[in-house]
Order: sequence, then structure tokens, then C-alpha cells
Amino acid sequence: VLSHPYVAFKLVKKVLRDGKEWLGIVPPEMVQERGALAFFHNGYSLLVNKLERHWATVAKVARQLELSFGLAHVSCNLYLTPPNASGFESHWDWMDVIVVQMSGAKNWSLWKEATVPYSTSKLKRQPEDYELQATRYADFQLEKGDMLYIPRGTLHNASTGPTQSLHLTFGIEPTGCLVADWLTHCTAPEFHPLIHNSTDHLAILRRSLPLGPPWGLQLDELQSLFRNALEQLDIDVRYEDALTGLEKLRSEVEVRRTVRWSRDDEFRAKIGQTIS
Repeated sequence: VLSHPYVAFKLVKKVLRDGKEWLGIVPPEMVQERGALAFFHNGYSLLVNKLERHWATVAKVARQLELSFGLAHVSCNLYLTPPNASGFESHWDWMDVIVVQMSGAKNWSLWKEATVPYSTSKLKRQPEDYELQATRYADFQLEKGDMLYIPRGTLHNASTGPTQSLHLTFGIEPTGCLVADWLTHCTAPEFHPLIHNSTDHLAILRRSLPLGPPWGLQLDELQSLFRNALEQLDIDVRYEDALTGLEKLRSEVEVRRTVRWSRDDEFRAKIGQTIS
């Protein structure tokens, strides 16, 4: 990974400052001066983002997840953590994630309830002390071959014991596939500011939509979701118009996916990573 000419990586580490957890990132000039391995042996984790752009096998898995969930984008990050270390502070992600432990082992803490249900990137922030004190599941360890699903908005942290750890994280990104996006596709333009301004405080508007065929929700569940969202916004739309808007949204997602897949295929072809 370190010698690959197209791969950009970061070196990250959880640091404590004024009693709070923060993310420490090594500046690029210091990496060039001292070398990545020196920082790795000093407790820093190696992070590679967008691994699906560089390795065909990872891209195939990401694409299958996109089609299965019917969402616009699934990305993949690589994390290599040295023994007795933690790469990140306690945090939540704005995307659902699936962790795949590739080698070694990692210890995880996972909170029971989402701190920010259906979080978006706009709502991501450092957790407050009282949020960190909320109820957790019992700590557990992932070993080679284990997988873990973490809903977006759910606090978690991870650290290694006496062995190093290598895991992949597939991020299931909901951008452009929320209930709020659905409503803007089936309502008149004068309602769009209301929908946009309500998304931060109405969790139902931040729910992901299953846009892949067949529908991930039954039609009666979709109708109930739609009606509940309209009730909270105090607007009215015919359900027939809602289904038309949903089909339009799905078509747009498929176009965006096709364009991105084509762009990524061109990039991987340059580095000899063609998907068979």
C-alpha cells in the first residue's frame, strides 16, 4: 500500500487533550521526513480511503452492496492498527457501515441507541460527555472473518490488544436517497424550503430509501412512511404522485451510479485493476 503510486493514505491516532478524545493526524511533511512505518510503530493507524477505486475485488463487493441496498454509493476504507493502539476517538458515522475483520483482532465498544438517529454529514460532531455516558453493549472482539454492522449515528470506538489489526469498512452512503429527497421529487417547489429546513430536526426525513428492485420495503410500509412524513410537515400529496416521484428518484440514482462506475473503471484500467 505504501509504495502504490496512486494510493493516498493518512496516519491517525486517538489523542487525549483537556480530558477529551480527539483525532490526531500526522502532517504529510512529517510523514515524508520520518517515514510512515516510524509513526505506525509509535501507535498510529494507517488509513486508506476509497479503496474501491484501487482494487478490483473490493470494487466488486462495493458494487454488489450498492445494488443490494439500492443506494447511490458504497465506499471502502482500510484500517491497519498496531498493537495496543486506537486510531479514532469515540464517534459516530453519517453512513451505515459494515466492518470486515481481515486479520488480527480488534476490540469494540458500541452504544445501544443511536446518538443522532439517521445522522447526516451535516449533523456529525464531537459527542458531548453525557452522550458518552449512555448505555453500551458489552465490549466484544472481532477476529479474522468476523463482520459487524453499525447503524449511522451510533457511537462506537475500537482498539487493539497485543496483536495488530487489519479491517475493511464498507460505508453505505445515503446521500440523495433520503425520505427528504423523495418528498422534493413529488411536491411543488414552494414546499422544498420547508422540507430542507426540517431535515435536521425531523429524523423521519433522514431515513434511507431502499431504491433497488425489488423494493426493500413493502408498498404498505412505504405508504405509512410517506404519510408519517407528510403529517409531521403538515402538507398533503397524493400517494400516486409520491410513487411517480420515487421512480424518478431511483432513475437519477442509477444514472449517478453508472457515471461513477464508468469513471472508476477508467481509473482502475490505468493501474491494471480491471473488474472481470
